Amino acid sequence: MSGWPVGIRLRIRLCAKGWRLDRCSPEYTHWQAGAWSLTEERQVAVLERVRLDRWLWAARFFKTRALAAAAIGGGKVHVNGSPAKRAKAVAVGDDLRIRRGPFEYLVRVRALAEHRGSSAAAAALYDEDGEGKRLRERLAEQLRVAPGLRYEGKGRPTKRERREIERLKGE
Repeated sequence: MSGWPVGIRLRIRLCAKGWRLDRCSPEYTHWQAGAWSLTEERQVAVLERVRLDRWLWAARFFKTRALAAAAIGGGKVHVNGSPAKRAKAVAVGDDLRIRRGPFEYLVRVRALAEHRGSSAAAAALYDEDGEGKRLRERLAEQLRVAPGLRYEGKGRPTKRERREIERLKGE
């Protein structure tokens, strides 16, 4: 036996496999001359790439992954200027153009996540382009003040109205 505590050996083994342990978590305790140990092993994967549909869902652009996949399949999401498929791997620094209804979001990926978190955590996953945000707000204001396109007719004529129409036409 090497004399190292089991937690340190485990940490070294996991780091070699590409895992890192979250040192800021409360599961860490300080003991014996500056060494750190895990009271219970907690593993956090180092993410380098995430599927596009999963990232859009985690960043709260879509309510479900199915809606995100449908938008990607419909050509409403572009990665670095080209249309993408839903399994496209997104990395930090990628530019995304997302169309939702009449609005268009221009964002740059700042962090990766596979699981949906709070809205504050989702907002930390991307940086939105200032020009795109101004255009979207201007369009929202135009839609708000524009008159609604509603049908002002009263529907199908009643029997009495139909007879009057026929009388006026001379039928």
